[in-house]
Amino acid sequence: MPIKVGSDYTKTAINLTNPMETKNLLLAWDKARNHTKACAKAMEGTKEAEALAVALKVEAEAMAKLKDAIQLAGGFQHVPDGLYALQYQRYTTAYDPLKWRTEVPKFAGIIEERVPNAAVDGLLKGKLVTENQVELARIRTPMKPTFVIDVIEEATKSE
Repeated sequence: MPIKVGSDYTKTAINLTNPMETKNLLLAWDKARNHTKACAKAMEGTKEAEALAVALKVEAEAMAKLKDAIQLAGGFQHVPDGLYALQYQRYTTAYDPLKWRTEVPKFAGIIEERVPNAAVDGLLKGKLVTENQVELARIRTPMKPTFVIDVIEEATKSE
């Protein structure tokens, strides 16, 4: 999953503790990934695939160790350097139509079997409803946690 420079997962990350072990494994994985890219480029047009197979194996092993470390020691995130090795919780959001009618009766007209998220986002953005009103009608369902692992090359390196 591509990550935009400056993405911050502080609010949704699971066990984000920034341990050095996870950071070091993230950097080792990135080194293996870059080595794999270099090998693939060097082998373009040749039949020498053995080096690439070894590099892919090393990269996969580094990724497995990194995921284990994230789950055992915790995730790592450093936004300015573009370093991400974490697991985060995603949610689906819906709104209870009965509670919406009670809390925001003025905008009950947007209900169509469900309260559309885009309409609620627009009402919040326009400050026509409050976050407290919306929260009372919000239904958040956790989805399967997802890994976010990347080193963003374009990130501004901190000093």
